[in-house]
Amino acid sequence: MLNVPNSEVIREIIASFCLSFAVGVVAIWVVLRLLRDRVLDVPNERSSHTVPTPRGGGIGIFLATIVALFAFWRFQLPAVVVVLPAVIVTIVSAWDDIKSLSARARLLVQVLAAASFLGVVFYRYHQADIFHAAPFYNQLLVYLFFILFLLWFSNLYNFMDGSDGLVGTQVVTTLVPAIILIWRLGYANEAYLLTPLLGAYSAFLLFNWNPAKIFMGDVGSVFTGFFIGEIAILLGAAYEPKIFWAIGTLSCGFIVDATFTLLVRLLRRERVWEAHRTHAFQKLLRCGWSHKKVALFYGALNLFWITPVVLVLSDISLYLMVLLAGLPHLCLALKLRAGTDWLPSQSQLSATPRTR
Repeated sequence: MLNVPNSEVIREIIASFCLSFAVGVVAIWVVLRLLRDRVLDVPNERSSHTVPTPRGGGIGIFLATIVALFAFWRFQLPAVVVVLPAVIVTIVSAWDDIKSLSARARLLVQVLAAASFLGVVFYRYHQADIFHAAPFYNQLLVYLFFILFLLWFSNLYNFMDGSDGLVGTQVVTTLVPAIILIWRLGYANEAYLLTPLLGAYSAFLLFNWNPAKIFMGDVGSVFTGFFIGEIAILLGAAYEPKIFWAIGTLSCGFIVDATFTLLVRLLRRERVWEAHRTHAFQKLLRCGWSHKKVALFYGALNLFWITPVVLVLSDISLYLMVLLAGLPHLCLALKLRAGTDWLPSQSQLSATPRTR
């Protein structure tokens, strides 16, 4: 049964979305004008685009999200608990977009940011079911699990940011069902935690839909994964663990693609920190799919398979929900042999990347 929030909550949801969307459009437009010829993503043999394109649109996503979040924040914890670690991760990612940093330095900062956020959440909600329900319960192991979750969530969005409109479509089709789930569980008044990012990405898609005028860069992708992870943990700890698992499962398209590809490359003893073109979505592009088709395909799987699975099974079995939701993407990764250079023999593969 869907819990219907009062008119004030509905107005707040709409207002936070609209504020974030407006700030996002303006901020991304300004960033585009400032960085048009300064911070460029220059194509190479590993790229899925052929035209030098400005990157840094994630600055607009970040600003729009933070402005709207502060404007409507009324959670049990101060906003700084969520915002400060995200800001630290975002600053380092922005610096990496301008002057490349070592993977070790970036990872160290992400670990410290994740540990600081989780330290506060653990202290405030140490009795929460989400920290006690795991069969392997041990305080240190649980703490490490959530740190690894935040780290992987941050980086998998970065790994999957390689096609026009893909991350934007993924985020929108993840957050809308997440908001519906929160609404259904009776926590619609907490939707303002997610609507700012939804509004920011709705604005970003205006600039990033194929052919993209601007890319988000690490400043956007790493912030996005870290922020969604923070909110999933926060709501799961404050209210119900199923919110955490549901939001994570709604992102399983990216989780399966990135994780499967990484494991295969590890088994092949490749340098996993180096750029490549062997993710499932990259193979679809190399087989001739357009960027629009790939984005719409991932979005359709989210809306018409993963979302129903999550909304139905989150009340029945979280284990079954997780297993079934990721099944189509696992089949896709297996079929395309993600993590290897193999391509279907029937495809007419060109050595030149498709034009974005």
